[in-house]
Amino acid sequence: MKRLYSHPDRQAQQNANIITCGMRHDMYSLGVVLLEIGMWKPFRHMNQTLHEIYNMRGREDFDTITLRESLVKEAKNNLPCETGSIYASVVVCCLNRTMPQNINEREMKEVFYERVMQKLHRIIV
Repeated sequence: MKRLYSHPDRQAQQNANIITCGMRHDMYSLGVVLLEIGMWKPFRHMNQTLHEIYNMRGREDFDTITLRESLVKEAKNNLPCETGSIYASVVVCCLNRTMPQNINEREMKEVFYERVMQKLHRIIV
């Protein structure tokens, strides 16, 4: 079950040399959880595509890229109506592959603070 919340790079069975726990991976997981909070339901109940992907979990042909794309689509199309555009943009930022692949963990934390935490702070305050 927790595999569904893992970053697609973490789910790749053949890629054993990736960082076991990095900010990029945490951001993705946070994005999935924020999407569920914003929509007030587990992602598997958001639309038929996500429900079908959920049902494929554990199978060899489980497609992590399609899962990510479907979550991003849900966040872009339906989340702004539920939460507002700032919250939705935070979720999309967490889920999307918008982060440069070659930045180190320290730089990733700075990006996380700028693109996620500052925006969430504006919503709360």
